[in-house]
Amino acid sequence: MTISNPSQLRELIDVVHDLWFNVESLVLCEADKSLTIELEPRKSDLSWPSKKRVRMIIRQVKDMVIKDTEKVRDYDIDEINFDPSRGKLAITCGIPLVVELTVDRLEIEARFSEYL
Repeated sequence: MTISNPSQLRELIDVVHDLWFNVESLVLCEADKSLTIELEPRKSDLSWPSKKRVRMIIRQVKDMVIKDTEKVRDYDIDEINFDPSRGKLAITCGIPLVVELTVDRLEIEARFSEYL
């Protein structure tokens, strides 16, 4: 699944809502301007990958700011919003956490475990 239009974000949310990731694993790759987030259906699967893993790759990333007030390490995705006028992509979680990305354009790929 590839997302390049804000109207497609609802489809992506349908796939990744309530999936878990470890905030400490978020590292912006400067070489290819991407952020890869490994998502699991259960928090307990973060230590050992499940067969239902989803890899979300966000491309064209210029900057990343993580607003982590809770410091609990593992979070579940609640919403993904994009403001095209500012080039801001915001991932918010059920437990308060916001990952704010500045992007050149919207380009997100979701890969399912059978295709990793």
